[in-house]
Amino acid sequence: MGIFIAILSGALLYLAYLLHSNKNEIRQLKETVYEQNKLLVSLKQKLQQHEKLLQKFSSADNKSTSQSEKRFIQVIFTPNSKKRYDYLLGDNHDVKIGDFVEVYFNNKISGKTECRIAKVIYISEPGEVSEYARSVIKRKSDRYRW
Repeated sequence: MGIFIAILSGALLYLAYLLHSNKNEIRQLKETVYEQNKLLVSLKQKLQQHEKLLQKFSSADNKSTSQSEKRFIQVIFTPNSKKRYDYLLGDNHDVKIGDFVEVYFNNKISGKTECRIAKVIYISEPGEVSEYARSVIKRKSDRYRW
């Protein structure tokens, strides 16, 4: 009977040891979760700050691109032509007076839209508006003559 009590008390002591070690392990896990939550909160705050900066810079970029999109050019399709046509400049920032550009032109005879080469004779200042410019030039042409 004494052996049985000794074995039983040993088992109880071992069980108490396991419970104590589990409590310590749970406490350590809670501490690590708490530290990770603190780190997560600080990272979220930094992310919000970076998003605010990104929105600030992107809105500044949108303002500058909206001004450049409103700029227009005047082109002619034949040498010594008196008729000038207005087109929006768009993202083509390297266009200068005298350059040739590709533009979309509505052919009244066939009724189709064609891509034609035209010579730039005027580039507007930022903020200057043309009521006739509706379509954007396609690109700067590699062709440097009529």
